Amino acid sequence: MRNEELYNNSGCVDKTAYEALKNIRREERRALINLLKLTAENHGYEITNRIELREIKEVDV
Repeated sequence: MRNEELYNNSGCVDKTAYEALKNIRREERRALINLLKLTAENHGYEITNRIELREIKEVDV
């Protein structure tokens, strides 16, 4: 859990915003995994095991 995302600018716990950010990250990971699977398939490969992703830095999009 990212503690800084659990709190709003006032320092109060904001579970609604935290859950929203968590859901956005989950959807981004799912989209990335689908892209990886498609790329592997297009090159004649199949992903046969679980794909684990770990964010290494914040990326501004």
